[in-house]
Amino acid sequence: MLCVILLALVIKIATSPHTSTPNLKTLSTSSYGKNTQTIPKMNMQVLSPTPGSITTSTTIKKIPPGPAPESIITATSYLVGNADTGEIYLSKNINKGLQIASISKLFTALAAEKHSNASTTITITEKTLEYYPDDPHKLTVGDSFTIDELLYPLILESNNNVAQTLASTTGYTTFLGYMGDVAKDAGLNSTRFEDSSGLGDGNISTAADLFKFGQYLYHSTSTSTSTAVTSTLLSLTSMKSKDLPKTAAHGAYIFKNTSVFVGDPNYIGGKTGRSDSALETMLSIFNYDINGKKYPLVIVVLHSSYGDRQGDSEALYLKTIEKITGRKTQ
Repeated sequence: MLCVILLALVIKIATSPHTSTPNLKTLSTSSYGKNTQTIPKMNMQVLSPTPGSITTSTTIKKIPPGPAPESIITATSYLVGNADTGEIYLSKNINKGLQIASISKLFTALAAEKHSNASTTITITEKTLEYYPDDPHKLTVGDSFTIDELLYPLILESNNNVAQTLASTTGYTTFLGYMGDVAKDAGLNSTRFEDSSGLGDGNISTAADLFKFGQYLYHSTSTSTSTAVTSTLLSLTSMKSKDLPKTAAHGAYIFKNTSVFVGDPNYIGGKTGRSDSALETMLSIFNYDINGKKYPLVIVVLHSSYGDRQGDSEALYLKTIEKITGRKTQ
């Protein structure tokens, strides 16, 4: 009888459901003790809102009410304001001095136009191309250009060698002083320059200053009194491309705009920048019609993560439209 009882107990234990203590060493650190949620990337398309509408073709993560969320905006500093009224819609760290990279070339262009003879010709030499030998935008050695003609590769292609060449026309230190004078004329108090291209670490400004500069450009007349450049600087920055026909002085060139917003009919102009120290920067000016009223918006982003300056600008635009209209964007 005892053997039968013991056998029954063994069978019950073997067939009973049970749980085992998990082996903690086998738990994947990618699933436990770590937040694996990722923020969806924005589908970066050019903003082309219909006049009077607050919808956009941009597919973007829904933006909650309140300040621009840090989970979406990567820029260390940003500002969105009205070029006419001066009203600031969104801002962060607007007085923080940061590198501005090739936004500097807008100041380079204005300094060259103001302090150089527009009809003066500059011949491209081997030394010209030695400033930044890795610059993908090349001019042909032996070709000669006027100051006005050189503004096209400077602004549209952001040619660094051209920036250095223009500065050499007056003496480099003197030219940097002229760039500083442009900043003073625009009422900027926290902007300084140590090179004409913006690739160095010493070209510093703030979002507040660049907003003022955007207002200055928006309300400025032509950057040149010569016939070679008859449009405003902003009009030049919004060109899709510029065909420079062959002449006795130089060959034929096509300079293409690198701006991501150049296809937007509401885009007035601006400039992008990128460097190791500045990360990505952008100054953009748009003229939007919202419910029959014009809003000239200046959008500044500084130190955006690589690849995110456009997405940052678009997200700030959408948030601004919400503030202006009091309605959610779609």
